[in-house]
Amino acid sequence: NEWVDVCREAIALHLPEGFPQIEKEIHLVTHPGWPDWVGYIDALYENLGLIIDFKTTSDWRYTKSTEELRVNTQMMAYARWYYEQGNMGNVTLRHVYIRTRAPYKTRMSEAVVARDEVEAHWREELQNVGAMVALALNNPPTSDEVACNTDSCGMYGGCHFRSMCGLQPTFPKGLSSLFQKSEGTSKEGIMGLNL
Repeated sequence: NEWVDVCREAIALHLPEGFPQIEKEIHLVTHPGWPDWVGYIDALYENLGLIIDFKTTSDWRYTKSTEELRVNTQMMAYARWYYEQGNMGNVTLRHVYIRTRAPYKTRMSEAVVARDEVEAHWREELQNVGAMVALALNNPPTSDEVACNTDSCGMYGGCHFRSMCGLQPTFPKGLSSLFQKSEGTSKEGIMGLNL
């Protein structure tokens, strides 16, 4: 079938020869007493300094650019683990994308990062973890007492819970009209668009 063929193509085009470690489980200590960061590297070529993560997408607009990979929490955590193993030199972070809609295709994006970039990013992530731990230690009895962040309500096709939560999400200027409910139609589609 065409989907299987494109998966084979993705492997042939975007993975080097050799035998990577597959689904390599990693653990990173965030801070004593805090939760560990746990991840699974899809394909690790430690000898080549190459970390690969496979992604499926229905639309190429969701693929990460080189700049986005350089600050991607998941990939930078994988790079942090890579350096904790005593590896030296730069590390290549690669996303291999497989499109889930016809025409099925594959793409790749990658970024080469240095240890100092990874360390700086990890320090920022630890600040985020610290903020989450502090919030948890305040022991909020329900999620209602946690400040809402509506910045992502419309991402990736929109939140499935939006109709239940009653919050008004924030959208980039000019796009808010796409997400408003339409009155007087029975053919309301995803995000309130008239279909």
